[in-house]
Amino acid sequence: MTGIDLTPGFVATAERLSDLVGLSGQTQFAVADATTIHFPDRHFDSATLLHVGMNVEDKAALFSEVARVLAPGGTFHVYDIMRVGEGDLSYPMPWSSGPTTSFVERSEAYEEALASAGFTTTTEPVNRMPLVAKALSSAQANPPAVNLSHLMGENWPEMFSNLTAALKGNVLAPIEIVGTK
Repeated sequence: MTGIDLTPGFVATAERLSDLVGLSGQTQFAVADATTIHFPDRHFDSATLLHVGMNVEDKAALFSEVARVLAPGGTFHVYDIMRVGEGDLSYPMPWSSGPTTSFVERSEAYEEALASAGFTTTTEPVNRMPLVAKALSSAQANPPAVNLSHLMGENWPEMFSNLTAALKGNVLAPIEIVGTK
């Protein structure tokens, strides 16, 4: 498994977590830009975009790069926070300190960029808000010892509050889309 992220701290955290759970021999991580992936064509059988698209303005370039590094028949699983309703967002959010670096889109924009890159979506976009609501409720009842606040820093309470308000207000939702090349 290979992971990339623009943020060196997130890469270091991924490496440390892999060590902690005994998977460091099966994983590698690199600081890299997902719109210019430095791997050869058809290098991977599958790819996952997990809460990254909100940080990437040029989703067409991102999805074209993923298509380039995926082998024919490869699966691309997208799981991002997407806009599902109208309304302003309050910042900071977990992915951005302000609107100039936040690129939240509707699922239709993702589907269009996926199609332009040569992907066929295998299902309709799935709103995973019920699953997230259940997980949040469970986490509030029994907070995990290690959580995002450890990674996100002192602004985490405000980020989490803003995100929660947008999720509860049906402005944003976690959406899953699966495509094949």
